[in-house]
Amino acid sequence: MAPTFIPGDEISVDTQAYLHKTPIPGDVIVVNDPEMRGRKLLKRVEKVTRKAGKRLIFVVGDNELRSRDSRQFGPIPLEEVLGRVLGTEPLLPTT
Repeated sequence: MAPTFIPGDEISVDTQAYLHKTPIPGDVIVVNDPEMRGRKLLKRVEKVTRKAGKRLIFVVGDNELRSRDSRQFGPIPLEEVLGRVLGTEPLLPTT
């Protein structure tokens, strides 16, 4: 998600954000990686669609050339969205 987020950034995630509403394009979210069990991804919502009544989220990374996202693995079911990112705070180096 560089340049918006870089390794070492600490993020806050609202895990209740989508209990009663659907993500909208532009939201930054945390999702379960559909290809690597146990791994989480930080992605931006590109669009939301419905198929057979199920909401599907297309996600993209901010670094188009290096991102692994819905362009490779397809849409993600809403149930795999873990929350909406509220903000970022750079971590200070420890001494």
